[in-house]
Amino acid sequence: MTPDEIHLGHVIRWDPKFNIGIPVIDSQHKRLFMLCNNLHMALNNKEFGGSWEDEFKYAIRECFEYVKVHFRSEEILMQAAGFHGLPEHKEVHALFIKKVLKYSSIERYSIGDAFELVRFLYEWILSHIAHDDKLFVKSVIRYMEQRNSCGSSIEKI
Repeated sequence: MTPDEIHLGHVIRWDPKFNIGIPVIDSQHKRLFMLCNNLHMALNNKEFGGSWEDEFKYAIRECFEYVKVHFRSEEILMQAAGFHGLPEHKEVHALFIKKVLKYSSIERYSIGDAFELVRFLYEWILSHIAHDDKLFVKSVIRYMEQRNSCGSSIEKI
């Protein structure tokens, strides 16, 4: 990350190393990067244009929207591909949901809560996207190749 990116509030920048090779999933992962960076910018940059409180509420709502679509996409693909690690992966997804529920239940949150959410999202990206999600890639790509040879498309998820 460059000093300019830190100054602009980017916590983490999308890098090709985060690609898992499944376009629909990579696109969804990029959305989480944007969410994390936008909240961080709102917390650190008075010129952001909105309040950090509004961005914090938005980030929590978006996390719920993200998990509804993204976790479902991943889990359907893993199940269809016969990925043996699906139960463990679902448990990790459940922990993400539990953490986001914790933030959504805070009645009077502080800027510290918002920074904690940024840190959580950052750590999730580094641990889950950069590592855990790569564990199912071979199974899913093999499944996708078999489907594509039959004329099916993964974009229907």
